[in-house]
Amino acid sequence: MKLQIGVMGSAADLNYGKDLENIAEQLGREIAKQSQVLVFGAEKDYDSLSTAACRGAKEFGGTTLGVTYGKGKDIYQKDADIIICTGSERGGPRESVLVMSCDAIIGISGGSGTLTEYLVAYQANIPMIGMKGTGRVTDLFVDKYLDLRERRKLIGASSPREAVTLALTEGRKYRGWQEPCQVSDQMTLEETTDFAPQYEKRGGVLPVVVQDSSTKDVLMVGYVNQEAVEKSLKIGLATFWSTSRKELWTKGLTSGNTMKMDNLRMDCDQDAIVYLVTPKGGACHSIQEDGTARSTCFYRRLVGGRLWNEEP
Repeated sequence: MKLQIGVMGSAADLNYGKDLENIAEQLGREIAKQSQVLVFGAEKDYDSLSTAACRGAKEFGGTTLGVTYGKGKDIYQKDADIIICTGSERGGPRESVLVMSCDAIIGISGGSGTLTEYLVAYQANIPMIGMKGTGRVTDLFVDKYLDLRERRKLIGASSPREAVTLALTEGRKYRGWQEPCQVSDQMTLEETTDFAPQYEKRGGVLPVVVQDSSTKDVLMVGYVNQEAVEKSLKIGLATFWSTSRKELWTKGLTSGNTMKMDNLRMDCDQDAIVYLVTPKGGACHSIQEDGTARSTCFYRRLVGGRLWNEEP
């Protein structure tokens, strides 16, 4: 079965820039790559970021479902696969049908319409992801609850890929799908676009190599389970599973030497992971002569059968 992921955001009358349009299109592409269904607000008179996401999804042959107002199907984006005519007005009733058709929504910038969509999702306990740094309504509420009931946060994401990964994770929970995403019979692990880590192959945990996004230096190696990966993507900080203490730990919460998650890479068999990070401070728990943490755990090399420290 497929999840229905909505992309919401500003309409063209808010004069958004090409940068936001590119983000919306990339969200659509990422949803299509994951073989999920994109749900968007189908306008009739002008473009929108929601419609831009449809364009991105269609570039990758994705399935798109447009929810429009009134009774006509003559929408701005002509190549939508499915059009739902709500017979209701734009600005509230249509938005309710749009959001309630989703298993999770992703918001970009936005005005009163996007705020309405967030509120509908909040009331219905539908997962919400917000693209950080896109301004307007989304930045006002990102990583916050919408009221004192604290039902569900608008979870912040820093990239389209992270947003879609979060939407899939939260959407599966919303639907009650606890099992990892299963790879389709037609696709091998080596070629699928489904994010399907094979935790069960290694007793519930997988090795993770941590690499500096800028220098490409290998900083450390650890282990992760499903919860650790989900938390890393959710909070944006590298999180691991301690095989000795049998608990989650987020790098740097005590020392301050955190690692900001920039991206995640998966190997061909989906049983080993790479975290691409921006480190703040040292990566290693061991200390140099000046009292600071070493920048990498791999500070020695083998020479003539002995280990030599390569630190300056």
